[in-house]
Amino acid sequence: MEELTTKDNDVLWLIPEDEEEPYFFNSDIIRSNIKENKKGFPLRLELKVIDIDGKPFKNAFVEIWHADEEGEISGTGDAIGETFFRGIQLTGDDGMVIFETLYPGVVSEGEAPYMNVIVRMNMKFFVATKLYLPESISDNDFSNQSYTIGIGNSDEYNMELDEPENFTIFEIDPNPFKSFINISYQLRSDGNVKVQIFNSMNEEIETIFEGHQLEGIYSIGYNLTKLLPGFYTVKLTLNNETGAKEVVVLK
Repeated sequence: MEELTTKDNDVLWLIPEDEEEPYFFNSDIIRSNIKENKKGFPLRLELKVIDIDGKPFKNAFVEIWHADEEGEISGTGDAIGETFFRGIQLTGDDGMVIFETLYPGVVSEGEAPYMNVIVRMNMKFFVATKLYLPESISDNDFSNQSYTIGIGNSDEYNMELDEPENFTIFEIDPNPFKSFINISYQLRSDGNVKVQIFNSMNEEIETIFEGHQLEGIYSIGYNLTKLLPGFYTVKLTLNNETGAKEVVVLK
């Protein structure tokens, strides 16, 4: 794992890994302030995610976690069930996320304080790193840390799938979403249509629509409040041709 130790405008370039196991995230920690009831030296962490061309990377989940002043990490050891110093934010149009936290403690003697960071682009690809901070917190300059993470080879995993010949699925709106989405598509030929939603394990959750439709543009509104937060796929099949769009459910 590559590690970033410098401050401000340096870029840490990382190559996405392909995750074979399904990914689940805790929607309770989708938040900017991760201090909870802890006390310590305030730290504002600003992270920017960019693609291979240096452009802001939108709609990436950035998850961070770090130790408290005693070196304890929530969710482990005696802190099972705790969520202090853990948070997830979604990058905006500027590729930025901001976390309000406290200066990390040291996990192992002799090691510098650090934060764990995962940037997740979709249900399969992510990058992971550690952000090391100066050991001394006497300098107020360290109360605001800025880092930039570059996603290498982003053109490889971020490419759109080949568009089906006989239909187009438009971008899901809104996405990410909390309860209701519009699934719009255009058929360039008549046929039997099936619209389904699948979870990250490629298990069918529900058939949203099934029937014969004529050439034209269609829109289906769908309420997904019963789904747990996570990544899902909307699949459309026209006769024997299939296309898909990924969506993200928030709490």
